[in-house]
Order: sequence, then structure tokens, then C-alpha cells
Amino acid sequence: MGSQSSKKKFCSDKCRVYWHRKHPKGNTISPIELALKIEDINKKVSVVLNRQSAENELKNDKLEPPAGLSGIDLAIWKAENKK
Repeated sequence: MGSQSSKKKFCSDKCRVYWHRKHPKGNTISPIELALKIEDINKKVSVVLNRQSAENELKNDKLEPPAGLSGIDLAIWKAENKK
């Protein structure tokens, strides 16, 4: 952007309109608002990660049949343990 005026902040009207559509409250975000947004994002991420780890624990918590079971004994064990 060339310096045509010392007060000019945008290179064109198109850029100015775009900026104000993206930032309707103004062209800055206060540090408090930014910290609150980051805190909310961190809470949401931790909830998602906790949910995923709980699901992984449930998947990994499956019972394995004892070694040496075969045939009808294995079928009975699977039926009793719903595997």
C-alpha cells in the first residue's frame, strides 16, 4: 500500500469493508476477551480429549479368552462374556 495519506488505514474500500465485516466490534480485541476465548477453547478441547480417552479405555477393556480354550469351550466362554 502506497502512502497516499497519513490517515489512510486500508489500501482500498474493498479491504476496508472486508475488515469491518470480519471484525464488527472494531479492529482490536481486548486482552481479556482474547483470554476468555482461549479459555473456552481449552475447555472444549479438554472435554473432547477426555471423551476420546474414555472411549479408548472402553475399547481396550475387552476380556481375552483364557489360553487353551477351543471348540465348544471357546464358544461357551464367548457367549457368557458377550464377546
